Amino acid sequence: MATAEEKLDALVAQMKSILLLMETFNRWCPEVDHFSTELSKDVKNLTSHVEALEAKPHPAPPSAPKREEEGRAMGHGVAHQPQGSNKGALIPQQPLANGQYLGSTSQLVETGEPSHYYPMTGPHMYHKEVRLSKATFPKFDGSHPRVWKEKCEKYFTMYQVPVYLWSQFATLHFHGGAALWLQTYEAQHPVSSWAELCVAIESKFGRDLYHNSMNDLFQIKQTSNVQEYYDRFQSAMHKVLVHNNSLDDVFFVCKFLQGLNPEIRAAIILHKPRTVDVALSLALMQEIVLEASTKPFFKKST
Repeated sequence: MATAEEKLDALVAQMKSILLLMETFNRWCPEVDHFSTELSKDVKNLTSHVEALEAKPHPAPPSAPKREEEGRAMGHGVAHQPQGSNKGALIPQQPLANGQYLGSTSQLVETGEPSHYYPMTGPHMYHKEVRLSKATFPKFDGSHPRVWKEKCEKYFTMYQVPVYLWSQFATLHFHGGAALWLQTYEAQHPVSSWAELCVAIESKFGRDLYHNSMNDLFQIKQTSNVQEYYDRFQSAMHKVLVHNNSLDDVFFVCKFLQGLNPEIRAAIILHKPRTVDVALSLALMQEIVLEASTKPFFKKST
């Protein structure tokens, strides 16, 4: 057991260590303060430099006449337009944020076909365009409103239709029962935006679709061959995923196995397939094995 003198010596040694650490800390404090001050100055200088670069106007892209002059100076010939009238020449335009249009530096000749010129992005965006065939706007008859909505938004984005025209443009392509409903609805509730139109369509035509699609999925059973059952199951599965894409593969695999015939299901359920496609492959192989086992076998006599 330690004596009182040993305890006192240990306490003195600890006090000396604490004093040494305090002395070292006091010596480092001025250096840390100086480093912090210098770092703050560097950050301010860097911020000022970045703001100056952002305020500096960006140089405009080289225009087509300038490139032609450079080509003449280097001894290269200048490409000429093909013979004939250039009456159908079009200058593709790219809409800006404020609704104005910026003309492209290249010209494309109109062929008379319904088409759309879409500017390329990247290093060649100022002298090359991609011509897209004019697509037909999707019509709406009241079925699958979410699928129709996604198609419309893809069309608007591809052909750069202003947002404030989306609802008016889309309602021109209603037909059948959807057109009659729209006429009555607009008389009572004027549609002023695309969001309001989508909400009204979903509440009218898509309210019960999710429940009906889920009921159809649970009622599907194999009544013929495996491939025919898979086609019906896949159609019902995608209708459910349109409304709820959080369902995983395990849910659909279990439902697919439940709808198979017992003699096929019993053979593949032990494999625990992870996806519906894997379960389909196993079911097709088991179907072939069952068909082969039912065929009569005749042995030729010697």
